[in-house]
Amino acid sequence: MFFIGKKMIKKFLLSILLVNFFSSNSFAEEKKSTDADKPNIILGGFFDTEYNFPLGKDIFFDQRRIGVKLKGNFNKRLSFNTQVELEHGGLWDGNKDGEIKVNKAFLDFKLFDWLGFRSGVFLLPLGNTNLLYDPSKRETTSLSLFSRYMVPAAWIEPGLGFFGEVSPTNTWKIKYDFYVTQGLTDDIDDEEGLKDSKPFLFNDNNNNKALSGKVSFIPFNNLEVGLSTYFCKFDKNNDKYLGMGVGDFKYTLGDLELLGEGSFVSITPAEVKDNNGKVVAIVKGPMFGYTLETRYRLRPEFLKMSFLGKDFEKPTITLFGRFDQTDGDMTILNQYDKLQGTIGFNYRPIESVAFKFEYQHNINTEALIRNDSTKQKLGNQLIGSVAVGF
Repeated sequence: MFFIGKKMIKKFLLSILLVNFFSSNSFAEEKKSTDADKPNIILGGFFDTEYNFPLGKDIFFDQRRIGVKLKGNFNKRLSFNTQVELEHGGLWDGNKDGEIKVNKAFLDFKLFDWLGFRSGVFLLPLGNTNLLYDPSKRETTSLSLFSRYMVPAAWIEPGLGFFGEVSPTNTWKIKYDFYVTQGLTDDIDDEEGLKDSKPFLFNDNNNNKALSGKVSFIPFNNLEVGLSTYFCKFDKNNDKYLGMGVGDFKYTLGDLELLGEGSFVSITPAEVKDNNGKVVAIVKGPMFGYTLETRYRLRPEFLKMSFLGKDFEKPTITLFGRFDQTDGDMTILNQYDKLQGTIGFNYRPIESVAFKFEYQHNINTEALIRNDSTKQKLGNQLIGSVAVGF
């Protein structure tokens, strides 16, 4: 990720205005011409702000993220995608958590109907959530433990590779992605898993590159099953490896959705160092984590007659529940092993705008297994948010 000063922020905001101006002109030109090779620029983005109510602690608001997306379709075979995001209010004096970062910037070149080439910075095809990072498309506000520590969203890496899909029968569809990318660093620990090991976009800590891939099977429209893998050497000496397998599924039955993801990570024992470079722990692995979620969308007629749904054609309420677990080192039972349950609902006056409310219950696995309440360190919280996609 990139950390940028005030001057760069001004340039960034100016660039958004310029992109908006030129994109408007490009749309106008596109309408006047039927030439397929004329560039077509699409501008979009997303926004969400969160309201956090941790029980027994201070309440706080978080301007979680605002992102700008730009897609340029040069013709039916060439396209460019980019996304720049400001998190936690961006950068300003005293805000150590704010940042500006590139979440994707890549060129797609369609070689055949069934195969395309991709180069740049992109989201790795590991599981489902990492590819659907836009907060307006998620039903929950919070990411699962799985998507924070095991396959940490948004997991992006620079690299290149191939993608595509085929339809062997009228009902079956198979999608696939295979990439060579930068690879993780050695900043791996039991507490936060792989969260801090995502690589820099501008250099690498070794001479080894990562291999990743995903194959998704869609036997019919309401079921998708995916299998992903990732392999790299993560230390400076190219001696230590990490191998990951990920499975995911999504099943839809009318307004009911069931989905889940799980991963198993095998690693060479990794040293955990403090700020002074002193080794304070060893992560032996393996790691594992999973998340299971169910959703049910309601379309009650009374919504259209209420102040909430008036003037909206298809307002909806979605009920959801989620359960997830992570373990950053299965050889030891400690305070970093976590369980989490989340229940809540959201209201969407239109599909791309969501008002979300949820309760999150956290359990230290050690406290549960040992039946020892003194081991319970994690707290519970209420969370609300507003998410917008455009």
